[in-house]
Amino acid sequence: GIMTGLDGTRFSAGDWIGEDGSYRGSQATLRDLAFVANVEWVPLSGLTLGSTYFVGGAGQGNVSRVNDSQRLFVPTYQDLGLDDQAASDLQALQRNNQQLTPVTVHIAEGHALYRTGPWDFRALFVKGWMNDEDTRSLNSATGENIGRVAQGGYLEVAFNLLSFTSTEQRLMLFLRGEKVNTQKETAQRYAGGKEDILDAFCSSTASCKTTDQLANGNQDLGVIQAEDAGREAYGVNGLPNKTNDRSIATIGLAYFPHPNVVVKLEYARADSASTYYRDTEFLNPDNNKVDHINFGFGFIF
Repeated sequence: GIMTGLDGTRFSAGDWIGEDGSYRGSQATLRDLAFVANVEWVPLSGLTLGSTYFVGGAGQGNVSRVNDSQRLFVPTYQDLGLDDQAASDLQALQRNNQQLTPVTVHIAEGHALYRTGPWDFRALFVKGWMNDEDTRSLNSATGENIGRVAQGGYLEVAFNLLSFTSTEQRLMLFLRGEKVNTQKETAQRYAGGKEDILDAFCSSTASCKTTDQLANGNQDLGVIQAEDAGREAYGVNGLPNKTNDRSIATIGLAYFPHPNVVVKLEYARADSASTYYRDTEFLNPDNNKVDHINFGFGFIF
């Protein structure tokens, strides 16, 4: 299938694409498209296996490419002795020549469903990724430390509590275990790496800028430093926030009065990989360790 691409400027560290990264119909743009392919296989009765692959642009003409040419000093129109009209023409030319990136996003998933008698078994694994240059470009545009790789999955088992009766309605008691990491890999800067080498060179010449001379420092290079230095390692910037490496255990009931209608109530116990003392619930309520009770209603028409 062919569809509108995503909006990378709405990606975030905690949600990766999330709800904001996809367009609503009235806001859709066709500048960068996306393509999706899906396959389903039923090898035996009750068992369905499937996989989906998505690839598409998420730049939508709003994301500038991050590369080392940003370090070059560009003379201003005052330096060149231009009048206001010539300066305006030069600025328009610079905007037109600005390098944009389509930000290619890949997403692949595999899923399985097995139904036998009153039992349902489900599994899903999904992985999304971008190359390092596109990740840095999004980081620079958004100020978010967006994952170069994000992944997650779940296992679920459910039992129909009404299977002992003659009704066709179902009341499913389910248990689900989830693992989600929206910052499995990130764009990072290492001490003694390329950025440090270029800083050393630029500090000895007037032709290019060091990191400190860039308007937004490391962000202009696509590396997002943690505001809290305790979240960084010595000599490394741009490390993942471990609160985005989440584990969720859920127990709940799903009532199906009709095959296409469901009413669901569940309790989700959440945890994250962070052991940092500032990520306790008292100091950081957004630490992804807060449990939830969810109630929902859904239907297919």
